[in-house]
Amino acid sequence: MHRGSAVIGPDIIGVGLLALFVALPVWIGRAEGAEGLHGSALLIWPLLPAPLALLFVAASNACFGLWVGPAGLSISSLRRTERIGWDEIIGWRPWRRDRLRVFRAVAPFLPPGAAGAVLLARASTGVEIVLRTGRSRRLPREGFENGLARVQRALTERGLPRLEPTH
Repeated sequence: MHRGSAVIGPDIIGVGLLALFVALPVWIGRAEGAEGLHGSALLIWPLLPAPLALLFVAASNACFGLWVGPAGLSISSLRRTERIGWDEIIGWRPWRRDRLRVFRAVAPFLPPGAAGAVLLARASTGVEIVLRTGRSRRLPREGFENGLARVQRALTERGLPRLEPTH
């Protein structure tokens, strides 16, 4: 993953918002000369899951790893490491998940400089590896285009066929 946009950015935003949301009721209380917490804590503190979600996303992105080795692929995430041997793979196909209909409808009306709108309004793409067990493992392209190109090259070099995309 690109560390700046996938890990460092969400970390900075998450820590900043977390500190702001925790401290804001105390600052408001002191500004008004009140002792203890201000009543705004009842409105502000329920918003704390938002920066915590950003920190979780950053941690997930920081822990995602993909290694191409002689025995197969090794895919690590925040919770576990999965090893997929070359003999377990029957093929691969391009994978695409379209954006949500809500974002597709709203995106044309958003200002062109809204970076979040651009990210929400685009489709996710990548590679889906189909295993002999019937399972499949999707590897998204966002954040590690070079690594995904290496995976596709390794799959092709080992003679694993490109399958037709599912719709």
